Amino acid sequence: MFVGDHVDAYVRALQDDHALGEVFNVSPGNPIRNIELAERIAEISGSKSRIVEGSYPPAYPMRPAAWDTDYIVLNSGKIRSKLGWKPSVSLDEGLQL
Repeated sequence: MFVGDHVDAYVRALQDDHALGEVFNVSPGNPIRNIELAERIAEISGSKSRIVEGSYPPAYPMRPAAWDTDYIVLNSGKIRSKLGWKPSVSLDEGLQL
């Protein structure tokens, strides 16, 4: 998620009395696996670094847990409907900035 969109969601919640005491998920709703994101960043930046998938340092807590899905996408329907928030910058646009 583009940081400006994330900040905009917080600002809207802080300024709207209807948000008081509410819990909102903030998500652009674009599912992407970490490896796919790393590949996009490498392509955009021209990096020739080797992308390592599924390897964690010794004694690193297992993450994702064995029962986790490949990616998690939050449902941001509540903040969209109650506060009119929506992302303004796509993932690819944000990575280019």
